[in-house]
Amino acid sequence: MEQYSILGVNVTDVTYQQLYENVKDHIDNGSGLKLVFTPNPEIIYMAQFDPDIKTMLNSSDINLPDGIGVLIASKMLGHPIKERITGIDTMLYLCEKKAGSVFLFGSKPGIAELAAIELEKRYPGLKVVGFHDGYFQDDSKMVELINRSGADIVFVGLGAPKQENWLVKNKDKLQPKVAMVIGGSMDVISGTKKRAPQIFQKLNVEWVFRFFQEPSRFMRIIVLPKFLLRVILNCKK
Repeated sequence: MEQYSILGVNVTDVTYQQLYENVKDHIDNGSGLKLVFTPNPEIIYMAQFDPDIKTMLNSSDINLPDGIGVLIASKMLGHPIKERITGIDTMLYLCEKKAGSVFLFGSKPGIAELAAIELEKRYPGLKVVGFHDGYFQDDSKMVELINRSGADIVFVGLGAPKQENWLVKNKDKLQPKVAMVIGGSMDVISGTKKRAPQIFQKLNVEWVFRFFQEPSRFMRIIVLPKFLLRVILNCKK
């Protein structure tokens, strides 16, 4: 797996199968916590104005190219990334392959439990050993709950950059082998929100569907042209 810099943020060129093999090997043979982040154009753009966010993103072991804008940027910069690797599809792939036991952390009350039920139903034999919503007061108690579960993988859906920041801050205290950020994936898996139809997914324009689903996302979506403009200016340096 190679890594390329996109506006100073490392992005990993990887396939779903390569990622699974890397994660599985770390669970079976590795030590310490492997962090998997999913930088999209929005958070990479944020990182241009906040050095702490850039440092945080680059502290991850694997940064998945989540967003068509990241792929476009990689081509513009001369090192095209193979494919878009979304957080939700990676999560589902690891669960389908039963890479390890999982803990679900994040979203609104009740969502993680519904997602746990759905995942175990969808992938017989998968062990969801614990779950908790994203409303908590004490980091140490949350870390203790995750560690006590004995999970191999913890999926964290607190929204960016809160989820990344929480993992970096607590990395040395967490005992699972792998921690991955998943944004709002549990909302979709639980059935609370609909995912874009397959045609939108294949064309890499899920953001269009999400805009019509949630018009309030407009201010987030307009970051894409700003991000690409910054990439163009960076190419000319």
